[in-house]
Amino acid sequence: MSPFSNIKKFIGITAFSIVSLGLTNHTASSQEINALAAKNGTVVKSFTSEYGGNWLASGLIDGKAELGWSSQANKGIPSEFLFELPSNYLLSYFVFDNTKVEEKGYPGIAAKLVEVFISTQGETGPFQKVVVGDLANNSASKAALKAPLPARWVKLVIKSNGGHARYTELMEFSAFGTKLN
Repeated sequence: MSPFSNIKKFIGITAFSIVSLGLTNHTASSQEINALAAKNGTVVKSFTSEYGGNWLASGLIDGKAELGWSSQANKGIPSEFLFELPSNYLLSYFVFDNTKVEEKGYPGIAAKLVEVFISTQGETGPFQKVVVGDLANNSASKAALKAPLPARWVKLVIKSNGGHARYTELMEFSAFGTKLN
């Protein structure tokens, strides 16, 4: 199977592909950081659902793949998250981590089809769609932009999971780039 078998769609000049980590040629430069990491100042502005307890929307950006986000029962699809970066960044790629989802106990729970939107103007947009694709199961998937793009707000939409009827999970969501200001 080709590492590009998960390619769903190309969007204008920001063509992307989602591939398993390690199968891409892009290497983070020394200035690129995870702009979405809470430790770097990013906050979750809104979300449609979270299970509660340790399974929170903020778990997507905590830097720990052992525990992430889970939807509330019967409120997993679609799920939308809005993140505000601490300043403007020039983003190169996104990473979605499904490595530690509870697939053994809940087959099909892992996030599958995702979309990512970015904005530099405000949390209400306008937003530009930059990623659409299927995530790999039980691994981390990377969506590399054809060219780096500026962003201050990042919206993640999980459109489907692997078929679980009640819950959806994703452990980490990252966006790598360089700070603009």
